[in-house]
Formats: sequence, C-alpha cells, structure tokens
Amino acid sequence: MKPGQTQRTPWIVGVSGASGTPYAAAVLRALLAAGESVDLVVSRASRLTLLDETGISFRDAHWQDDLRAWLARGADGKPDTFDVDLSGDRVRHWSAGDLAAGPSSGSYPVKGMLIVPASTACVAGVALGLSKDLLQRSASVTLKERRKLVVAVRETPLDGRTLRHLVTLDDAGATVVPASPAFYAGATHIQDLVDFVAGRVLDAAGVGHGLYRRWSGDLGGRAPPAEHHLPPHVCYPHRQTSSVEGFDRMDAVDRQLIQALRENGRASYAELGRLVGLSGPSVTDRINRLEAAGVITGYRATVDSASLGLGVTALIGVSLSDAADHEDVAQRLRDLQEIEDCWFIAGDDSYMLKVRAADVDGLESIIRRLSGTKGVSRTRTTIVLSTKWENRVGELPEEV
Repeated sequence: MKPGQTQRTPWIVGVSGASGTPYAAAVLRALLAAGESVDLVVSRASRLTLLDETGISFRDAHWQDDLRAWLARGADGKPDTFDVDLSGDRVRHWSAGDLAAGPSSGSYPVKGMLIVPASTACVAGVALGLSKDLLQRSASVTLKERRKLVVAVRETPLDGRTLRHLVTLDDAGATVVPASPAFYAGATHIQDLVDFVAGRVLDAAGVGHGLYRRWSGDLGGRAPPAEHHLPPHVCYPHRQTSSVEGFDRMDAVDRQLIQALRENGRASYAELGRLVGLSGPSVTDRINRLEAAGVITGYRATVDSASLGLGVTALIGVSLSDAADHEDVAQRLRDLQEIEDCWFIAGDDSYMLKVRAADVDGLESIIRRLSGTKGVSRTRTTIVLSTKWENRVGELPEEV
C-alpha cells in the first residue's frame, strides 16, 4: 500500500441460488450509496436464478456490464430504474470457484459478510463448514474471525434440519434475517417491500441507509396509488376538485413530498425517496396520485421578469357590468397573455389581475384592451415599485 493510501476494507456480499436476486441488488446499491466498497461472490446456482428472474446472464469475463444491468433494474423488472456507479475499485468480483481468492483467508481485511439471499443449501454448507465454494469458505472465515455475518434466508416452509442449521449459525455469532417484508412502512410498490428486507439486512450489519421509513409509534392511514399520470395544468380561474377513486386525504408522507417539491420542483424521485424513506418507484406512485387528484396542479420555473424585458409589474382590479357573463369574461381574460395571475375576489372589484409589461406604454396598451373587453365596466391599476419577495414557500399545516 502506498504512503497516504487508505486500506480498502470491503463488505463481502455472497449471492446464493435462492429466489430473491432483487434483494441482493437492493443491498448492493445501498452499500455503494453509503460509500462502502464491496467484494462480490455470485454462486453458480445464483446465476441460473438471476437469469430466470431478470433475463441477465452473469458472466465472469463481463461481470461489470452484467452487474451494472442487474443493479439498474427495478424489482418490478423495469430496466434503467436506478443510476449505478461502479467506477474505481468500489466493487471487486471473485469467481465462486476461486478458493485462493482474497476473502478465502482470514488475513484479508473485510468488515464482514452479507449472504443475500441465502438458500437452504447455502445455510447447510455454512453451518456444517463444508467450504465447497468461495461463498461458503468466505462465510466460514467470517465466523472464525468473529466478524459480522448476516444470513438473509429465503425459503418457505423451513424443515427441522434447516431450522437446526440456522440455530447453529446463530450460536456461532451470525445474524439470521428472514426475507420477510413488513407493511407498516407505507409500501405502495414492490420495490418498497424489497427495500425493507434489504434495509433490515443492512441494519443487522450496522450500515446506514434510507431504504425504508422506520416505525415511529404513530398510526396513520395509507392511501392507494394512482394508476395513471395526468399532465400539468393551470387552475385558472376555477378550482379543480379531486375525483380520483380512493383518494381520501393526504398523509404525512404526501405533505413531505409536496413541501419538498414546492421548495425544489427539480428534485428527482430518488432524492425525494431518500427524504421520506421510500423507494423512487413508490414516490412516483404517490406523486402521480397527487397529480391525478388535482393536489399538484403543475410545475414551472421561477424566472426574473426584468431579465426577460418585462420591467413593469402591475395589479389591476376589474369591475364588471351588471349584465356581464362571468364565464365569458373569464375566458376573454384568459386569452390576454400578459396576465400572469387572475383571482375572482369579493369587494368592489370582481377580478384582480397581475400583469407584466416591458414599459409604461406596454402597460397602457394592456389597460386599453382590458377596458374594451365585453362586460368590463371599470379598471383600477396599481403599479408595483419594487418586489420585496414573491413565490414564498411557507410551511404546510399538519393536517390538510
């Protein structure tokens, strides 16, 4: 090791032949996201399972390309769901048949080992110390060196022999984590169930993550996801009401997502997921539901109007004649592109408009067109001298 260079101390991740390759992918992504390095051992049996569950053939000669495709895939089978960075020496792959590999020796520095998923054959081999391949040998070395070994067993039902093998592993110091997802974390997508199991594996290893929302002791309802996505629209000037079947009210997670989007409309679903403790696909479902319900009505950029040549801002009160058709007037106001906002108000005026113009002459032109609009009896204009703030994002109330 060169002077000043930090010793690489990875986690060994062993993938056996049990069904559940999405669990392994979620653990690997989370380890890399936490800044950990990984030594990967993929058993021969697990390659058949991976091919069957994902269509990906894991090849020693092309392991980086195959691993990247595997980790990018969501639990629902959609490719390119996740961004994957395998740059540098973050991941090393060892062939399952290489019994001279680094992890086969206790002097090879590692933090511990995670077997995800663990088949009953793998559990038996580790419990009996068979060391028939590098995965089992690495687990035996981990136990003898008193390092952390987490075994995520994925099988049902479990017979007496397997239960006794699991007790043997527990007595030897391993942590047995059944691949059993919980539902209190607000799961709305299969990825959430996978991430919960992966998160519990990482909890047992002591690795920080944001894969699921932890239990806080607060009971709350869960709203179902929407099935489709509606395009952004502007509520102008009439209010849209929710019509999505099953939408009752927003829960605390919905309000967190909305507040985050109000503060940063460009936040990615992955960033939002880390904020609220849900997967990206689950966040997508929730946002689609809020859009379809008319809670989220659109997304827009906030720009400096003066930079666009619109240096004059004015508020214009509009009064209507007694015979005016409000719906007709509202449509005519909508057709005037200089009007940024339109509010139907109580008081002497019927509407309050916010307009922007290049200069005073441009503002005068807008006022003349407003005054000539059918149904408009009077306008009153207030010119804004300076803007102290606008588009302020306040805190949402606790209950909506």
